Amino acid sequence: MDADTLMQFTAAVHAVVPDFRYENAIRWETSGGFVEEHDVCGTLPDKSTFKLVVCVVGEVVDGKITTLREYVDTVSAAGLLKALRPS
Repeated sequence: MDADTLMQFTAAVHAVVPDFRYENAIRWETSGGFVEEHDVCGTLPDKSTFKLVVCVVGEVVDGKITTLREYVDTVSAAGLLKALRPS
């Protein structure tokens, strides 16, 4: 996603999951950047809760993040994805 798409997606998520949050972040430096694992948690409109385990791989050049790849189990994200679909 480019920055504008990411901002739109983030706004959509916060609209359906007002208590959206990151928990349990663990980060390691690598030779070219970093790896982070964290949980994404919240409550869906149907009052069910979710917890997604996410892995982020970032590349850093000259002190700036140049690439960010995020990996998430889409099966675990099914409830969130359903809540984001237009009715």
